[in-house]
Amino acid sequence: MLKTFFKYCIVTSIFSVHIICIYAQSFTAKRYTTVDGLSDNYILCVYQDSYGYLWIGTAHGLNRFDGKRFVTYGLKNGLPSMLVDRIYEDRNHRLWVGTRKGMAEMKEDSFYTYTINDKKKINFVSGFIEPGNGSLWATTDNGVYKLNSKGWEKIKLYPGKENAGVGGIIQTKGGLFIGYENNTLIQLRNDGSYKVILSVNTKGRPYYSSLFSKNDTVFISTYSGLQYWNGYKWIKQFEDTLSRKFIYSSFCDKHNRFWLGTKEDGLLCIMNEGSKIIYRQIPLAFNLVSNYFEDREGNIWIAGFEGLVKISASPYYPVTIPAIEKITTLRNCIVMPTGNILLSSDNGNLLLVKKTAGHNTTATIIGKYQLKTPIDFIDYYTFDGDQRMWFTTRDGQLGRLSEKLLEDMTSIINVNNGPLRGIAYNNKTKKLFVCADSILLTGDEHLLDTFLSSNGRKTIPIPWKIIVDPFTGSMLVQTVENGLFLISPAGDMHSLGNELNLSLSCIETNEKGEAVIWAAYNGRHIKKYLWKNAEAPVETETITVKDGMPDNKILDLKHTKNGKLWIATTKGVTLMQKDSLQNWIHRDFEINEAGLPMTLSFSKIAVDYKNNVWMSIKKSLIQFNSENISIPPFQIKTVIEKVSLFDRPTNWTKLADSVGSYRMLPVKPVLNHKQNSISIIYNAPLFENNALPEYTYRLLPEDTAWSNPTASNLITFQKLSPGRYQFQVRSRIKGFDWSTPSIFSFTIKKPFWETWWFRSLVILLTSAMIAFIFRFRINQLKKRSEMQNQVREMEMKALKAQMNPHFIHNALNSIQSLIINDKSYEASRYISKFARLLRQVLESADKNLIPLDKELYSLKLYVDLEKLRMNMDIDYSEYVVENIIASEIKIPPLILQPFVENALWHGLSNKEGSKKILLSIKEKDGWIICEITDNGIGRKKAAEAGKPFPEGSFSKAVAITTRRLLDFNKANDIEPVSFIDHIHENESLGTTVIVRIKAHSKR
Repeated sequence: MLKTFFKYCIVTSIFSVHIICIYAQSFTAKRYTTVDGLSDNYILCVYQDSYGYLWIGTAHGLNRFDGKRFVTYGLKNGLPSMLVDRIYEDRNHRLWVGTRKGMAEMKEDSFYTYTINDKKKINFVSGFIEPGNGSLWATTDNGVYKLNSKGWEKIKLYPGKENAGVGGIIQTKGGLFIGYENNTLIQLRNDGSYKVILSVNTKGRPYYSSLFSKNDTVFISTYSGLQYWNGYKWIKQFEDTLSRKFIYSSFCDKHNRFWLGTKEDGLLCIMNEGSKIIYRQIPLAFNLVSNYFEDREGNIWIAGFEGLVKISASPYYPVTIPAIEKITTLRNCIVMPTGNILLSSDNGNLLLVKKTAGHNTTATIIGKYQLKTPIDFIDYYTFDGDQRMWFTTRDGQLGRLSEKLLEDMTSIINVNNGPLRGIAYNNKTKKLFVCADSILLTGDEHLLDTFLSSNGRKTIPIPWKIIVDPFTGSMLVQTVENGLFLISPAGDMHSLGNELNLSLSCIETNEKGEAVIWAAYNGRHIKKYLWKNAEAPVETETITVKDGMPDNKILDLKHTKNGKLWIATTKGVTLMQKDSLQNWIHRDFEINEAGLPMTLSFSKIAVDYKNNVWMSIKKSLIQFNSENISIPPFQIKTVIEKVSLFDRPTNWTKLADSVGSYRMLPVKPVLNHKQNSISIIYNAPLFENNALPEYTYRLLPEDTAWSNPTASNLITFQKLSPGRYQFQVRSRIKGFDWSTPSIFSFTIKKPFWETWWFRSLVILLTSAMIAFIFRFRINQLKKRSEMQNQVREMEMKALKAQMNPHFIHNALNSIQSLIINDKSYEASRYISKFARLLRQVLESADKNLIPLDKELYSLKLYVDLEKLRMNMDIDYSEYVVENIIASEIKIPPLILQPFVENALWHGLSNKEGSKKILLSIKEKDGWIICEITDNGIGRKKAAEAGKPFPEGSFSKAVAITTRRLLDFNKANDIEPVSFIDHIHENESLGTTVIVRIKAHSKR
């Protein structure tokens, strides 16, 4: 009993709470068909995914709708069948469709099917469910299948029903409710036990057509009404209202409103109005409703065989006026001082209507009037001190109306003028003002004549509209061509220029008792002016398109006492007000007729003393309850829809480690340096009427500032540099806050030659190569130097080998001669010096350098030996400058001997008289300069004499010595040996040989 009572309380509570005011219980229906982009008008199911997209299954393919356009998928995308009965997004954001040929998973823009283990043909998929254990089930006409790694596997839920058709499964706290063949319902409890709660033998006909749950209660729609399970039995819901009605589809929304598709009355909405349960018939172009869905914004989507219908809670309701057939098009609606509404149509009819008391949406006609001209209507109006309405008509008539009498007052105009426009009554001056075709008229109920200002007796040319300040009595007159004029209560007139334009405006009083004017400037802005002290209005605020002001043509505007600005446009009505932060927010409302949005042209707005807003549209009158209408924030979500490389389709499964959701977007992909041009498509699914999102984005870290807002939903980044990037995009409806950014992160790798490891490797290899080359070159140079040294040493040894044998042979011959000639003393001296010289030569034989003093000593010994051998008296002398320390200077051995020997044999041996050789040594700029000077016969006479050189060719000895000096000096630009011939009056006085040796210190 407690369970039964508890179930009863749950169901009763659905209809015992005040859900929403009666004015929001009026609905508007908008129908979408193939004309709007649907692939077929026969709609089978509707579903909204977690990203906000609406998916529509039709008899001819699958459609995706973002509020702006439809995208169609069919056989070319891999659908098993064009008939799509069910759509479902699982916990892993995989999108599944059930078709007449089985189940398919959507991946990006393609569909994939999986193996069915029992190989049975599936003709219908009734639904998908995730029963809480992480698995996915599909209910079909051939039983229930569970998805596993190998495909779809048949599962047994109730014995004997493995292959029976399943119309749906409902999960509740008490377990699963499984509907078999639309005549049997099994409860599978959490403990694993079964209970048959419905089993009807209908002889092949279905007993129930739909199955759903609300507040953990199971409902079924049957051919005899709506029923729910209370835990023990089935109870009929709304039995009095739905008695014997065939209900083939049913649904309960989040406001606890029941939507029922009936055979007899079409679509019904059953809801709570205070303490009463009422139902409302929703007029559709069709009765058969196959599916319902409530989106995140509270719209109810109806799937039928003649299109997709969006049903929204309407902010207005149409006022039903009996016997309104005579009206063609309403041109004006006026709130009378009594609260009644006066309607003016373009066939001259005036209807005075009174709204029926209570929540009824009907009105009663309490007065009918006919204007003088059958095609005339009221343009402008005002009320005098006696609450009578004065008005001008499009045909140029002036009239007056009390609620019982219509009078033609055109005759009080004292001038012959054409059409009449604006009209105003000044309660301060008790005068009536009328804008005639070319002049401003003023007067009382007896006579209207030309207005002439007190300051200059001037009139106002071509006036259009008049606004009166009710507190000061001052007036503003808008003209057609000459701008705005201010008229003081005393009648003075002042031009205010062309900056202000009040042709489309309204006036109200604020809480301080000051006049406030709202003026619309079509396509640009709406301005608010404060008008006080009989002065020119002062602009205090501007509303632009960025704040949500409509950018299409504005027909009329009014501002209510509760701070709401109502704007009638060709697309409908825009409501604007300020939020808690004093920012303007807005909401656009379409005016629908037979499920299609109307384009308005002559609509007017009127506000009564209760802040109700009345609006005339074509042949109808609608009412907004301004007090009960609010502007909730838009639940807008920005979605990154597609990412591609080089603006081409991209298979991210081959480029990224993982992809997310059915959209197959890569998760933080890492791209190579060539994959550096990325295109990103983003979207903001939104199903509000006339609501178009705008986007802004940035690419971190390159751009820290957001881009300028744009309506475009595609961006391409070309030739990005390597690095880590984060793309952020957000959206909004103008006048509202930006959505939470949607983020896509990616990395572009550096080319391998720019990576640290490659650069380090290059540096390492380069360093190793340089070191190798350097070492190789050093070794080459070292080997070459060693080889050169060896060559030089061999050459030196060869030279010594050449010089020493000749010299020794000659010296021994001289000794022999001295002995034969019995010159023992001279022979003894000769042998002694020869021994010392020979010792010097032998000591330096294996040396490349010897001290200079030893070279000089060897030369002196050599000259002494030659003097003895040649029996010549030669004056040999040496001069070494003081700054040269001969023992510390090193030179090649026997480098000077050939030149001294040449002076002896060629210069002095043929000379008569004194014979001298001078060897002078000095240092200059790092060079040892050796000069060997003799006073012999000179080189020319020596050559003519042709006396042979005892040791061979002198030129050969000089050449070898020169080469030795070049190798030793390592300075090819300095000539190591040069000759100077001393000649006086064609007589040779001797020769000087200059030998240049690179200075080498002994240290």
